[in-house]
Amino acid sequence: MEQSQWYWEAVQNVASLGIMVGDETGRFEPDRQISREEIAKAVSLAYGIYGGNTERGTASVFSDADEISVWAVPYVEDCAALRLMNGLPDGSFAPARSATRAEAAVVIKHVLNSK
Repeated sequence: MEQSQWYWEAVQNVASLGIMVGDETGRFEPDRQISREEIAKAVSLAYGIYGGNTERGTASVFSDADEISVWAVPYVEDCAALRLMNGLPDGSFAPARSATRAEAAVVIKHVLNSK
């Protein structure tokens, strides 16, 4: 990622806080889609950093809980307990599915309303 990119400063900020640090190789990949479980991690960490109480819920409330990556379970649990992210109408979380802009807007609204 080049420093001349319009998002450089934002990426550096979230990386320095540990909110979004890239993939297993350390690459941020700014043009890649983001999954719902990746959003749950970023939201949970950001919420905690900015003074929100994080509390564990349970990911097993989702019909596809066994599909949530092991690393993502605590973050999905936090987001579910705090009602920052909801499941889909069919009761699933769809952890690997790319999030839509509408879903991102709802998550941001939930975070803003929780303060």
